[in-house]
Amino acid sequence: PGDSTLTNTGDSTRGCTIKADCNEGVPPANEDCATATVVQAGNTPFSNAIAMPQGVGAGNICGQPWSKDVWFKYTSSNGGAVGLAIVSDPPFDTMVQVFTATSTCAAPVQLLCEDDDASCGACHPIISWTATPGATYLIRVMCWSDSEGGFANLSITDP
Repeated sequence: PGDSTLTNTGDSTRGCTIKADCNEGVPPANEDCATATVVQAGNTPFSNAIAMPQGVGAGNICGQPWSKDVWFKYTSSNGGAVGLAIVSDPPFDTMVQVFTATSTCAAPVQLLCEDDDASCGACHPIISWTATPGATYLIRVMCWSDSEGGFANLSITDP
């Protein structure tokens, strides 16, 4: 986290970050809720190409099976309408869960869950919620199958 870049290597794993080389099998540091990557408003590149499902929420999420989840922790600076989008190239099918500010990894309380946004051809979610200034939210990004995954940007706007 921090100085990774969004890069598509064109290999069968659909790309790897500088710090997590998919060919060497190094999983992302934030593949578990307890090690969520702290993010701010703006774009945060990530890869879930070799992440495996772990921790919270076995079974269906947003009414769909899931795989390759990665976690983020976001504190709203200003509060109000926070927007979140997952942008990937090439696109892969992602889902997002946002957990309330009072959530912990041991006891998450889902605020919202979004599978696909129709505006992008059913490839990734675009969501928003009303945040409390200074409140911290857990964000979980996952794919709907083991064959999906790769590079993406977590894009957050906080007015």
